Amino acid sequence: MSCQKPKRCQKKRRREREMLIQQRKELACNVVRKNLQEERLGIDNSRKRMRRMLIKQTEEACLISSFQIHQSDKREEC
Repeated sequence: MSCQKPKRCQKKRRREREMLIQQRKELACNVVRKNLQEERLGIDNSRKRMRRMLIKQTEEACLISSFQIHQSDKREEC
């Protein structure tokens, strides 16, 4: 299968090759971008989780200390 106009065939093959390379680059960029987004989301989610845990622990500590204060007040009344 030989071309009658080899220059045109070369240009066409080069164009196809460049398009394939461009598509591969875009795919790679999309994969990297997606990984970064997932990483950021993961970091954000873990930060939110940590913040929630800290708030919960603080609330529990406040409840415990207020309960202890309440108990000590009761003892002093007796």
